[in-house]
Amino acid sequence: GAPSEEFESLRAAWLAADPSHTAEQRLGGLSGGVVVMGASATSLHGVGDLPADRHKFSAPSRRQTQRREVSYRWRQLEPGDVTIAHGLPVTTIERTIADLVEDRTDLSLVADVLRDAAQSRRLDTDRLTELLAPLAARNHLRKDDGDALLRRLSALAGPDTASVVEEIATSETLSALI
Repeated sequence: GAPSEEFESLRAAWLAADPSHTAEQRLGGLSGGVVVMGASATSLHGVGDLPADRHKFSAPSRRQTQRREVSYRWRQLEPGDVTIAHGLPVTTIERTIADLVEDRTDLSLVADVLRDAAQSRRLDTDRLTELLAPLAARNHLRKDDGDALLRRLSALAGPDTASVVEEIATSETLSALI
């Protein structure tokens, strides 16, 4: 009769990925274990509007599953690219955005994730630029120009309300018009 937890299915899939270790043991070595990524990570971070119909995980070794609602991606993550959200190891928002671009997610949807993240937390734009750099050329930008790709995503996201209000407030001309 107890209500289900918001991320119960995702938590169960993560726990099932390594049943020989407790959650506490697995949370000790974050970057060396199974980590939530992709659209599943955006739902844990509370950003964007991507459907997380499959639980996507990163693992340091090749893994397969017969469960249709779970997928794994082989990747060795840097320790700084993993954090905890809702009690689960998850890629940081910067790593998540880069992963979405790498997975060829529609850039307007990735831009929504970027906008929501920028409004709710401080982004490490240097790290994000570094992660986006290898993806610039395939997005029709100069090779290794992560800054240009970040500018494109920011332009797609549009201006946030706080920035517009601040610009109006600091501009005598715009303030006078309003």
